[in-house]
Amino acid sequence: MKKLAVLLVAIAFIVPVVHGQTVLSKNAVGYVKVSIPPAGAYNLVAFNFRAVGGGDMTLEDVFGTDQLTQGVVPTLADQVSFWNGATYDTYFQKADTKFYNVLNIAVPVNPVVAQGTPFWLKSATTATTTNEVYLMGEVVGAANASQDLATGLNHLNSPFAADLVITNNDYQNEGGTGGIVPPLADQLSIWNGVGYNNYYLKQDGSWGDSITLQPASPVIPVGVGAWYNSKADFTTTLDRPYTYPAD
Repeated sequence: MKKLAVLLVAIAFIVPVVHGQTVLSKNAVGYVKVSIPPAGAYNLVAFNFRAVGGGDMTLEDVFGTDQLTQGVVPTLADQVSFWNGATYDTYFQKADTKFYNVLNIAVPVNPVVAQGTPFWLKSATTATTTNEVYLMGEVVGAANASQDLATGLNHLNSPFAADLVITNNDYQNEGGTGGIVPPLADQLSIWNGVGYNNYYLKQDGSWGDSITLQPASPVIPVGVGAWYNSKADFTTTLDRPYTYPAD
């Protein structure tokens, strides 16, 4: 489950965001509520905000001191894993509220979490209940944002606080590879909470369902992560999908 809301900076109340609704504020901060299932289970989520005033946030900024289950060793704590293009960089939080790489649990670190970054959340193996976490930051007001997609697997999500409607972008003209069947084309896998909904880029630049081969209109919901499996390196540019806020 996820929930998106926008808090107007100058007004002390919460305004829920629905599809197609504009947010009437120059500056706004928002949040997405995501869940971490118990007993070492996973959820692929995404961070769709930036720091208040602009710029990237860090792990400590995003999660604070009391949202994640903390532990003296990684298995007793919630874990946060970022895809680096080849493998995962995984972190956990100790009782001192500092984050540590699971490969070096002695030295605290505080990596950047850029807007639009997807990551896995994994619960402690001892967790017996679902942990609800709030991902909060400033709603991005830039006119557009670019994403570099490398050959192979890429984590993909919107840098904006809105669903990423894949058909709003012309991935083929930007350098994506279309094909008659999924193995010959760029492929998109959107996390649905327990697995993936899979799509492929067709020869005409439209999208199809990877199972049925029927036309499809993939959407990555705000707060949800996805994979883009690219046949070649290219850069895609996303336009801001809402009128306000605007830089």
